[in-house]
This record gives sequence, C-alpha cells and structure tokens, in this order.
Amino acid sequence: MDPLITLEPTDLPWALGMMAIAIGLSSWQQLGLELSLAIATGRTILQLMVVGYVLAVVFALDNPIPVLGILLVMLTIATITARNRIGKKIPRVIPIVFGSIFFSTALTLIYTNLFIVQPDTWYKPQYLIPLGGIVLGNAMNGAAIAGERLASTISSSSLEIETHLSLGATPQ
Repeated sequence: MDPLITLEPTDLPWALGMMAIAIGLSSWQQLGLELSLAIATGRTILQLMVVGYVLAVVFALDNPIPVLGILLVMLTIATITARNRIGKKIPRVIPIVFGSIFFSTALTLIYTNLFIVQPDTWYKPQYLIPLGGIVLGNAMNGAAIAGERLASTISSSSLEIETHLSLGATPQ
C-alpha cells in the first residue's frame, strides 16, 4: 500500500464540479456571486499549484531549515490573521499574539512529534508541516478569540478602568 495519496490532473474536474454547482446555485438564486466565485476558484487552483511545487522541493531536500522556514511563514501569517480578526485595535498586540501562538504551537508540535508520531527525523516535512498547519490554525483562532474578548472587556469596563487609574492604580 502506497502511503501517499497522489492526485492527478484528471481529478481536478471533480473539484471544479463542486464549484460549478455553487456558481449555478448563485446564478439561480440571483445572488450575484458568480464572478467572485470564479475568481476565487482560479486563485485557489493557482495557489495550490504553487504550494504543491514548493512542498515537493522541501520534501525532496530533507533538511530542517526549509521546514522551519515554512513553519515561520505560517506562524507569521497566523499572527497577522489573528491580529486582523480582533475588532478593536489594541496597541502593541502583535508581539503578544506572536508569542502566544508560537509557544502554544511549539509545545504542541514538540510533544506530538516526540511522543505520538515519532518520525525517523524530528523535522520530517510530511508530518511537521501538516501538523504545524493544524495546530497553528487552532492557536490562531484561540488567540483571535482571546484578543476579541480582551478588547470587548476593556471597552465594556472602560469606566471602571478609568476610576482605578484616577485613584492611582498602575498598569500591571
């Protein structure tokens, strides 16, 4: 049994068929989303092709530096995405979001890699990159929810915070 699932170009029409159904439903319901869906489909195909070629090179290299580089790019994108999901702008929140996503992801990946998956080498890209994406996605959502909750609590408790500050409280 081959552990890899290979997709051929002949498999693409099946995925495009689903998008054709969505575009058809949009047209039938007169939602006006047909062009946006078609553009999104094209962008998705292009992005997945580029990512596929990059990952093929990284998998062939069998070196930890490109794997860690991809994880760093994913971490940066997750940080920016989490920051953008927080409705109210909180000053200097990016380092906090970056740190929380980084440490939670690193601890989870180290534990999972060492004790559960146990690949031949710790940086095996076939395992580390997909697991990293899954963990980063969850950490990003958690950071965004926590940041949004913090912003809403600060907003709803602004009078209480101002009272404490006027009585001499210092930021902690």
